[in-house]
Amino acid sequence: VILNFALPLSVGMTSEKDFAEISLSEEMSNEEIKIRLQNKAPAGIIITDVTNDSTPEFKEVEKAEFALTVHCNKKSEDFIKFFKLPEILTDKKTKKGIKEVDIKPMILNFEIKNNDDNSIDMKLMLSAGNTLNLNPSLVIKAAEKYIPELIVEYVETKRLNLYTKKGEAF
Repeated sequence: VILNFALPLSVGMTSEKDFAEISLSEEMSNEEIKIRLQNKAPAGIIITDVTNDSTPEFKEVEKAEFALTVHCNKKSEDFIKFFKLPEILTDKKTKKGIKEVDIKPMILNFEIKNNDDNSIDMKLMLSAGNTLNLNPSLVIKAAEKYIPELIVEYVETKRLNLYTKKGEAF
């Protein structure tokens, strides 16, 4: 059995839905696959569907939508100024090592609002996939560099969906 996820999440992140391809060594029905996967899945993982439909293909992933709750000492206005900067340079780990990159072109859209409990809710649409991929934790790391005296206590991150080059949701 081979299980291949469309875009694996980093440790500590959650997802509303995830997509995987599975290769089996024996024939079985989709319902049997679903039952077996659910029986072996960790607590909290719910297998909602198993299908033979493989469209769109995983290589078509171009962007991902994330919901973040940032527990910090700043307000949404500080983050709005950050996202509106003409460039956002930060160190990014690549296959060839650590390199300074401008992540601004990979931040495709953002929505931000203050909460009553010293946290900020963000919805981010970020480049994702094989060619350009921006982890939301790197966005927060860059914000810590650009927003004076920003102290981030912790961040709750949930991926909401993946999208293709044509803008179609998975």
